Amino acid sequence: MALGNNQQSQSRIFLTVGFGKLRQKTLATGQKVDENTPNAVKRVTQQGADTWALEFDFITGRIESIQYKDNSATKFENSFDVLLRDGIDHYQISFTEDSKFWFGFMELLPNVNFNDDLTITVFDYVNKEKVRKSGINIEQFNNKNTREVTFKDSTIHPFIKSFYKDYQDNQWKFLNGYPAPSNSMNWKDKDDVKSYFISVKKFLRAEFARLIAGKFSKAEEKHENLPSEQNISENIPEGIDEDDLPY
Repeated sequence: MALGNNQQSQSRIFLTVGFGKLRQKTLATGQKVDENTPNAVKRVTQQGADTWALEFDFITGRIESIQYKDNSATKFENSFDVLLRDGIDHYQISFTEDSKFWFGFMELLPNVNFNDDLTITVFDYVNKEKVRKSGINIEQFNNKNTREVTFKDSTIHPFIKSFYKDYQDNQWKFLNGYPAPSNSMNWKDKDDVKSYFISVKKFLRAEFARLIAGKFSKAEEKHENLPSEQNISENIPEGIDEDDLPY
């Protein structure tokens, strides 16, 4: 089983990303996860509504395709669906295109070897300095585009490097055309922050079309009729604050 908890194998599992977890809101039977579902976790959305899901820390498998969905003609947000397979099990991870988790995921994809298995981990926590850290990592062995990170238990994790950013001399260096914020950027001004991340979203959308989408043309034909969980916006974490910024 590819997911990081003890869960019975299912033929197709739909997942969203939010609250620092991979979240499964619908069982393979089509039944919605609710308070009566074993191991279900309740979260409260920004709108104050309760949402239930099975939650996982990581997933392992091989990416078969990634599809962009333009939902502008509907009430739903534009999204990316990542189709992943582990043995006989199929998974679909849906990201809204303005989610910070998608930003982080897309920043890594150009360095991924799509012919090998990988592990996707999402996180959202407050460190000992009381600074919130949230994002997404991809691990892949036998990939030269990785950095080794040693955990407290002495295990070594080969994290895929960002294709677009590098942290040097206590500052971020932006690579391959990634939009850099201006030196006068006021991170406490919500309008400035929103405007900047709109430019990032547009850039990453174009980069996906340029670098990633063509790698999966045959796989997309195979999965073109695959259903999707459309309403995924409830799983987006709370809005960006100063401690939650990527720079």
